[in-house]
Amino acid sequence: HALDEDQNYLREMRLAWTLANRPGATSPTISANTIWQMGTVNGAAISLGPDVPLGALAPGSLADLVLLDWKAVRGDWAPDGYPAPAGLLEFLLRKANRSHVRHVMINGEWSIWDGQSSRVDTAAITQEIKTALTRQNITDPPQIARTAQALAPYLRQFYAHWEA
Repeated sequence: HALDEDQNYLREMRLAWTLANRPGATSPTISANTIWQMGTVNGAAISLGPDVPLGALAPGSLADLVLLDWKAVRGDWAPDGYPAPAGLLEFLLRKANRSHVRHVMINGEWSIWDGQSSRVDTAAITQEIKTALTRQNITDPPQIARTAQALAPYLRQFYAHWEA
């Protein structure tokens, strides 16, 4: 689940880190390493269960590999050697986003290479979405508003248990 439709997991971790570290001299400090662990190994363990082998690049373990374009993350302004090794994770969480992802391996298979999916035909999906949206009647905004108003109580009822 993400904050919006762009599925930018690195940005979600940055938001969690920022929100966890509220301003103030007496506020607790949550480290970048803690957020990173929560967003990777520990978060997967919560989702998949404690008995699932996670977090190791080893036969039989479920470990994904995400490779970023470090030069793009760092930016043209950063000199060689910046940031210092001790600050790499903080720098990564502050700067990296989904546009920096170059390659992704899932269960030993490359699913993203050079930023492109090898599993799905994104051009075909994009065209299918455009076709479906073209079929919708978006020329009558008042009717769309009436439909949304009519559906609202049902949606509120359906999602009411989320707040319990």
